[in-house]
Amino acid sequence: MGSSKSAFHTMKVITILNLKGGVGKTTSTINLAEYIASVEKKRVLLIDADPQANLTHFYQTDVPKQDNFFGIFAMRDKVQPTIIKRNLHIIPSNARSSKINSLIEGEHNSLYILTDILHSRDYTDIYDFVIIDCPPSLGQTVVNAVVAADYVIIPVTTGEFASQGLESVIAAITTIQREYNPKVTILGILPTLFSAGRVASQNLISHLSDSGLPMFDCRIRYCESFRRAELAHKSVYEFDRRSNAALDMTAFSKEVIMTSELDNLITDMGQGSRRRGIKKGRKKIRTTVRRSTIEFTAEMDSIIKQHLFKHHKSYVWEAVYDGLKCLAKNEGYKYDE
Repeated sequence: MGSSKSAFHTMKVITILNLKGGVGKTTSTINLAEYIASVEKKRVLLIDADPQANLTHFYQTDVPKQDNFFGIFAMRDKVQPTIIKRNLHIIPSNARSSKINSLIEGEHNSLYILTDILHSRDYTDIYDFVIIDCPPSLGQTVVNAVVAADYVIIPVTTGEFASQGLESVIAAITTIQREYNPKVTILGILPTLFSAGRVASQNLISHLSDSGLPMFDCRIRYCESFRRAELAHKSVYEFDRRSNAALDMTAFSKEVIMTSELDNLITDMGQGSRRRGIKKGRKKIRTTVRRSTIEFTAEMDSIIKQHLFKHHKSYVWEAVYDGLKCLAKNEGYKYDE
């Protein structure tokens, strides 16, 4: 497969979750994965954890008898992913995945089955990202997906009843974080089907902003290209790269990539002294920012403050932030000291 590993490569597991259907989980999964694989040239493993298998159907993937999502839990062993294209593989699903909850319920360490499999070298030595598309229900499957995750992304439609169930999702993730996986982070709430002229959209954004929950800077606007691209079994970039759908998904994907790269950087820097960290931080930050196409503005500041500071040692944070401020001033962005 594609690119070589960096010196501080760490495979990241991203779980995309909401307990309400029709919010854009699968659409977000597809287009995030396609961007990372095609534009960033990173190696991505998709996991379809939903018995409805919308992700599997999108890629028109045949489901092998054992090498599928159900097989992970039935055999307690790795399965062979199906190749979609360069840098992009999938572990497909079918209706048998609905039997996972009853299959493993009550078993010792049943909530760590997916974690143990994904963090074996059979996957960590191959993939840069694993992206899990979850079903809209809380059961053993979803708990396994969150326990295995580094990040959780929560798509939320900006409709009239959009916030219904969001509190339940947050509560479930918080419980899992406290009891099973302290490193899992809510990467952000992703507003979808956004319309700037709709009161419901504005109300949701205001509500989320007031709640203090992490939220992506981008908004995924309603766009007919999403539906047409899915009917054609294409990503929005392949279907119409100039559409609002492609522009919004690009902005979303860049936020995810930047957060992951900075997280890897901080983890890597944590091995050294503070002085060494500052020097290394400035150099690595410049490289990271120049490699990406995200403008170094308040967006970067927001990503750092929301997602990274509280999860790492203070001296490492200060080293990275010092490097960021140095770069920011060079690019004309005035930091709030």
